[in-house]
Amino acid sequence: MIRTRHRIILAAGVVIILGAFTLLPRQVPEPLLEDAIRNRTSEELGLAASDTLSIAAQSGKFVRVNLHSAEGGGIWAIVLHTSTSTEIITKGQDHPACAPLEAASVPIDLEPMCWAEDGKTLVGRSDR
Repeated sequence: MIRTRHRIILAAGVVIILGAFTLLPRQVPEPLLEDAIRNRTSEELGLAASDTLSIAAQSGKFVRVNLHSAEGGGIWAIVLHTSTSTEIITKGQDHPACAPLEAASVPIDLEPMCWAEDGKTLVGRSDR
């Protein structure tokens, strides 16, 4: 995808368009991404056909998904998604441990808080 920024100059009846182009990372449309993640992780996440999976956030190849059971309740997961594979980095109902986030280089904006190694101290990832 290309984002453009234009500046239009009108001089002596001639329109001059000055543009700057920025290449953006290609984001996969959400329905396709949801289907791909569901297909590749349903067994590991224990998804039933009636459960819903939705994209909460995406940063590069990392995706935070929300999973809701038709019977109530749910969890979230952070996955590393490429065109050939999908790996679950962490999942749960609470903040994750810091170690798997740091090991996989998960962007801070997807999960800004995590549990320190002691499992008792919640820390901001930018503080580490």
